[in-house]
Amino acid sequence: MIFAFAGLTGFVSSDSCIFYYPTGEGTITETTYYNAKGKPTGSKMYIEVKEVSDSSGYTVEKIHSWYTEEGSDTAVSTVDYDVMCKDGKFLINMTSYLNKEKLAAYEGMDIKMDSKNMTLPANLSAGQKLDDGYVTATVSNEGFTVMTIKVDIKNRKVDALEKITTPAGTFDAVKVSYDIETKMGFTFKAKGVEWYVKDIGVVRSESLNKKGKLQSYREITKITK
Repeated sequence: MIFAFAGLTGFVSSDSCIFYYPTGEGTITETTYYNAKGKPTGSKMYIEVKEVSDSSGYTVEKIHSWYTEEGSDTAVSTVDYDVMCKDGKFLINMTSYLNKEKLAAYEGMDIKMDSKNMTLPANLSAGQKLDDGYVTATVSNEGFTVMTIKVDIKNRKVDALEKITTPAGTFDAVKVSYDIETKMGFTFKAKGVEWYVKDIGVVRSESLNKKGKLQSYREITKITK
């Protein structure tokens, strides 16, 4: 699967940023997906820091990520991208809001990404409102558009600064909630909650229906440095 990105340019000194993502060359995180009852679905996501570049105060991490399904360690979809800061704010990886199972069905086709990046400032406090964002994935095959998926993230806010425990450990986290709207021939509205940890990223992410009932979640289950 080939991904092309737009709108991910520009960054400033890492001294003014906090990275809410895995850091350190060679670091790999494993994230496991669960249903609402806490049973693993068999799907996992891996994030690897391939390279860290530092020049004149600038820091950019090159990330390789892949997704596997039950019964196989073979990647069904992969993506490469950069993680960086801009204007003192950490840029959110918008591809994390796309349904990896849906995209896996288009393995081998071209997928062009366009996004308005969301950010996390270095200083966060409970009740703080955050910016909105979106990501659009256009799937094409031999020059013809097969599918377009757009995800809008709105009404983001910091719910709390709190500790959270996953199979990978106990962390000091920033809890962020938001509304999510997915369009791909039809419109699906839901809610989400994420726990961000400095130098690790999202350690837990919950998907809720419009009424706030838990539908599924994913957690970091392993960190290898």
